[in-house]
Amino acid sequence: MNATKILYLSLFFATYVVLGQTVFCEWTNVSGTTIKAKFIRADADTVALFMQGRNFVVKLSDIKPDSQALARKHSTPAPAIEPRPAAKEKKSFPEIRVIKADWGGASLRDIGKVLNSSARQLWPHASQEQLKPIIVDRSRTGPIVLFRRGNEGQYIVRLDTHKTFWSQYAFQFSHEFCHIMCGYKAGDQSNQWFEESLCETASLFAMRSMRKEWEEKPPYPNWKSYAPALEKYAQERLDSHAWPDSLTVVEWYDRNKEKLKKNPTDREKNTTIATKLLPLFEQRPENWGAVAFLNIHKTKASRSFSTYLADWRRACKLAEDKEFVGKLARMFGVEKT
Repeated sequence: MNATKILYLSLFFATYVVLGQTVFCEWTNVSGTTIKAKFIRADADTVALFMQGRNFVVKLSDIKPDSQALARKHSTPAPAIEPRPAAKEKKSFPEIRVIKADWGGASLRDIGKVLNSSARQLWPHASQEQLKPIIVDRSRTGPIVLFRRGNEGQYIVRLDTHKTFWSQYAFQFSHEFCHIMCGYKAGDQSNQWFEESLCETASLFAMRSMRKEWEEKPPYPNWKSYAPALEKYAQERLDSHAWPDSLTVVEWYDRNKEKLKKNPTDREKNTTIATKLLPLFEQRPENWGAVAFLNIHKTKASRSFSTYLADWRRACKLAEDKEFVGKLARMFGVEKT
């Protein structure tokens, strides 16, 4: 029995349909078997795929975490978004729109204040001059920015939080905003762990910076007392995933590189890497400008981490950005000569 048939054992036949515009993606089950199939839809427990003229439905628990993440990124139609009147003068700061959903009683205005504050810590250092509006919806299966866009090209971000847990809103949104700054797109997942680690770094960076902003100019005067909680939230993550002092970055990466490739969203490892990346951005926030070029050369073709960084460095336009990427390559011991 070949590998494809083995994977089919975890699928069951649905109905024959003609698929829309979704491209073929690679899906891997927990046994390590990979197939190429088109995404149709997903819910909290399953994902429907189209292959060889048929639909198949597979349990999310039967596929690997990176395939689960891929299903979530493609999942469910973008929310209906009313077109905005063409009028106003364009602003460089991205428009962030929180839509009506079950936010546990938190007001859309207050949520928007938090999200704008978190984006404001990163956006001044971004290379992009402007972005399409960012639509923020509610998730119950983890925060995510969808590959699928709104009907006017809007980014769709979903946050898995509610009520007035402002630290969670800020942390999750900063992570997804970083993916947008990185020019995220579908393709080879071999080095996705690094982008995930960058975005975890962005969350830590934003929240530590927000603490200073809220101490001086909070969204509302009575929110000033909440400022220390923002940094505390970030610090607790740093403390719980502290760098093992006995290892260099090169040694740690060498021990963990295969695990990172297999599970790019291992938040423990993402945060551990972030403890080493964070000082580079806090000492020189302009380094965030380099991330806009991270995915320029991303395709479906697999690349080694050294090639991934070399491609990123080649895509950078400024000498200081190239130098920064070169520094990262040396840090991980993968600099191409």
